[in-house]
Amino acid sequence: MKINYVIGDPVGHSISPVLHNEAYKQLGIADKYLFKAEQIVTDELENFINKFRADVTANGLAVTMPHKQAIIEYLDEVDKHVQCIGAVNTVIKQGDKLLGFNTDWLGSQSALAEITDIKNKKVSLLGSGSTARGIAYAMQDAGTQLTIFGRDNQKVIDISKDFGALPASIEAKAEIANGDIIINATSVGISESNDTELLAPKFIKSDHIVFDVVYGRETNLVKVSKQKGATVLTGLDMLLHQAIPQCEIHTGVRPDIKKLRQFMEELSRE
Repeated sequence: MKINYVIGDPVGHSISPVLHNEAYKQLGIADKYLFKAEQIVTDELENFINKFRADVTANGLAVTMPHKQAIIEYLDEVDKHVQCIGAVNTVIKQGDKLLGFNTDWLGSQSALAEITDIKNKKVSLLGSGSTARGIAYAMQDAGTQLTIFGRDNQKVIDISKDFGALPASIEAKAEIANGDIIINATSVGISESNDTELLAPKFIKSDHIVFDVVYGRETNLVKVSKQKGATVLTGLDMLLHQAIPQCEIHTGVRPDIKKLRQFMEELSRE
């Protein structure tokens, strides 16, 4: 049996094992593949990768924070999307080589494309980390009018240059609200303790699309956006859409997104 892992710190909250193992079950390959979570702190990453290389049962990785950028130096090859984004969320072992990919950008783009034509839409992207870079790449690829908002002026300027966006301060709330689509790619809301107000209710309108990439809990931004009648996407939507190509990289077989979504919806009601 081949084993795929999700690695990160923390990783206990990840539903990737449930999602991928269900995909294997639906595809009839659960006897060939198993998906597991492995908490790896930053100092252990190199040692883990060395063990992963040597383990004949190890097949692939899903990579989450804080390793999406750091892991690149331990890989043999990365695809063109990783070269542009500068972050990896998917690894596959091929012979004696480790190959890196990024499916996060596909996750954000296809999740939005399901509900609207995003070309030429004004997008307000909050954040300047590795997740934001993937989304910025996706928005550039889709032909949106992108503005990136953040606290670190230099980081925001740098990422904006990389992806043809306008840079702005995260304190420019009225400018954020000027977007047709508002995307939170910061860490705000990942836990109750840091779930501060990103955008006051007065700035959120019913015609907004609000996309908060946090999953596992309903953030303040999501709650307020629902109350205001906005169209809401969450990290679960992005997780599902990025998991489809990720599973295909790991197994060579593409899951049915409708069946996986139905499973996730049933799971959330339990």
